[in-house]
Amino acid sequence: ETNQTNNLSIEEAVKRGIAATVNDRPIMLDEVDRAMKQSLQNKTEEMSSSQLRTARLNVLDSLIDREVIFQRAEKEQLLPTEDEVATTINTSKQESGLTQEGWQKQLKEAGETESSWRELVRKGLAVEKLTKKIFNQVELPNDSEIEAFFNTNYQDKNLKLDTPGVRQMVRDALIEQRKKALSEEFSKAVKNGAKIVNYLAASKIY
Repeated sequence: ETNQTNNLSIEEAVKRGIAATVNDRPIMLDEVDRAMKQSLQNKTEEMSSSQLRTARLNVLDSLIDREVIFQRAEKEQLLPTEDEVATTINTSKQESGLTQEGWQKQLKEAGETESSWRELVRKGLAVEKLTKKIFNQVELPNDSEIEAFFNTNYQDKNLKLDTPGVRQMVRDALIEQRKKALSEEFSKAVKNGAKIVNYLAASKIY
């Protein structure tokens, strides 16, 4: 069983096709390869073996980060309902303008099935819900903070804070900076608290 991943050796993980585990939940190598195929498209043929390995490790790192955040969302009971998942998938289908046959072809080319795509959507929505919860904790800047941020970051841009629209632009930029900092701080804290084993990085076989 791939969910029984306690104390696996690198060799055993390789046999099972496990690239990494997050709190003993596996991230499978075929999941890494699907994500690579989608992010790099047809560029893999032009890459050397060392470039491919680096790319695969980078993709795995992003999957590990997503799994860590997903598990936190799960812990905080922020998982989407089946209706939310279905609505998101149906919206994607409609916006693509593809026929059912065309949609299936697109999934196949991406290396996905209806089931694996549904799981991707489910995790994506959960991460989105948690991200919104985190961003709700961002402290909105006051006027003096906006002015200080403007003086530090916009002095050489020939702008004046009292020009219509500029104060709002500076306020939005400061809020985005705070969101990014809070998100990075949260992700780092959650990741530090997770048990992560990266078999792919430890192995020379993959």
